[in-house]
Amino acid sequence: MIVFKNIRVRPEKATNDRPHDAEVRCTVLTTTDGAKLRSVRADLSEFGGPIEQAMTLDGRERLSSTMEGEYSAKFRINELADTGTYEIPLFALDTEGTSGRRTARLPVEYRRPSGLPRFTDDNGFSALARAAGARVSAVSRVEILWDGDAAFKRRLLLIENAKRQINIQVYLLVPNGRIREITNALMKKAEEGVEVNLLVNTDTQLPSSPFAGLRFKVHRVLLDLESLSKTLESKIAAKEDVSGEELLDLVKKLGTGKRGVNLVMFSRQSLQSLGDRRPSENEHAVWVRNLVGTGEVEKAVVSTLSEWASPFRGAGGLPSLPLLDYAIHDKLMVVDGERAIIGGRNLDERYFSPWVDLDLYLEGPVVHDIQAGIVRSLKEFSRSGTTTLPTRLPRPAVSPPFFCQSRPWDRENAPLHLLVRAMQMARERLFISSQYVVLPPGLLRDALLDAAERGVDVRLLTNSHRTGSEIGLATGFLISLNYFSDLLTAGARIFEFRGTDNPEEEQPYYHAKEFLVDGRVAIVGSFNLSARSCYVESESLIAIDDAALTGDLERAFLSRLDARADEITRAKFTAYWDEHRTAAQLAKRAEILY
Repeated sequence: MIVFKNIRVRPEKATNDRPHDAEVRCTVLTTTDGAKLRSVRADLSEFGGPIEQAMTLDGRERLSSTMEGEYSAKFRINELADTGTYEIPLFALDTEGTSGRRTARLPVEYRRPSGLPRFTDDNGFSALARAAGARVSAVSRVEILWDGDAAFKRRLLLIENAKRQINIQVYLLVPNGRIREITNALMKKAEEGVEVNLLVNTDTQLPSSPFAGLRFKVHRVLLDLESLSKTLESKIAAKEDVSGEELLDLVKKLGTGKRGVNLVMFSRQSLQSLGDRRPSENEHAVWVRNLVGTGEVEKAVVSTLSEWASPFRGAGGLPSLPLLDYAIHDKLMVVDGERAIIGGRNLDERYFSPWVDLDLYLEGPVVHDIQAGIVRSLKEFSRSGTTTLPTRLPRPAVSPPFFCQSRPWDRENAPLHLLVRAMQMARERLFISSQYVVLPPGLLRDALLDAAERGVDVRLLTNSHRTGSEIGLATGFLISLNYFSDLLTAGARIFEFRGTDNPEEEQPYYHAKEFLVDGRVAIVGSFNLSARSCYVESESLIAIDDAALTGDLERAFLSRLDARADEITRAKFTAYWDEHRTAAQLAKRAEILY
């Protein structure tokens, strides 16, 4: 056997307020007669390092005949690293084939950095952009789309006026009600020669509207057949012979005529097709261990799911199963590289009415950054590979924004880092809209609680049990109950969106996602206060440094609190908890789905 002794990590405990250099050390011995250590390595993937990092043998502490001795590996703990206890698997192999494994552990604690600028400082907004790894761009027009009818009409108008290209990335498309006008308009523009690219999420699309994608595919085939038919008709009209070889050649050219809609379906198979994505030796990422905790029932649930999973492991080492695995959750539309919509609405009638949601309409250079985000995904997951990036068109700037997007399968979590830094920089107030509040231990929870404890006026608007029950998402409210107590204790105020007086009527589900900071910065997109938004689903956010725009959004937010919401005080929370305690505790075990 191979023996690991004196395993230690320096520092013994780390904080995430700044980058740290760290080191893991251990003594490795083999008990196999005549064997020599062949390799000793560490899995540093939880810190963004390699899965197989060779450890270095200390020349002063070794037996050269067997290569036994003290080994070490250095690594970096990044600023804004997630909090929790990290694991570093250690592996060794000798020349006789004997192997050994042990695990080193390092706790990383939350600490707000000192000296953060205010948003009113010259470098305030650029500091926020750096945390997200984004570049500050420019925008010439911003329009708030609260009204569902206006949001629908804006989308339809953009499609109808498109000249070169339409790119849409969306979690769900259901051609019901008025959405049929949008799908018909997309197909019409494709017939006219406009490039139409549509990226949707398979695991949510197929259960909700399995034939929506088929309609686009059939339409494209029909367009190709129409093109072939017209070619043959022209030859016959000219009394030209059509040989079998020529007919075969024409069939091979199907698709070179009118484009049709390029439909791309994102799924775990899409990621598998990218090549070698061998998982870490760690069973689960630190955020999954935080989520599961120490409860035996929770661990048993994950273990059982793992038995059903495919060999391809999903987010954080969880099973690669539908609705549990990676997903695209963005809601983006870009037309001709010049005009964009970003927000919370899927292409489904209910998101426009009766649900309450929020989008922003944008023009200007920042649209090019949004376009680049969509095109990156389209090129990666589309087999056709024909997507082009329109030339960036400069426009006069009126306020500085930046766009960021996550790709959790590539460990790119810019929206999470953006929101954490925004919470850390908040001095006066932080108003948040989220359809539910699922905050297991981790970076986002720590930053939000810290802001409230520092005296920032934190107000959260989320769904009530009644509005959630409308669409079978009352579980989201029940899970949220598990986190309300800590938020209230920290000083945050929580408001629930009020349903209609008649429980038999269709309820207005609250689906907006916004973060308004200090009356100065508005952050809008698809990100919920949830573990999935942090680690599992791709999300998009636009951050805008504009006091006038943020003021408009703040006034709308406060108006909703006054007219359409009720505050969950400590007394009301206690009553809710007494009523729903058992259901809430059971629901918490399903929080990875929210």
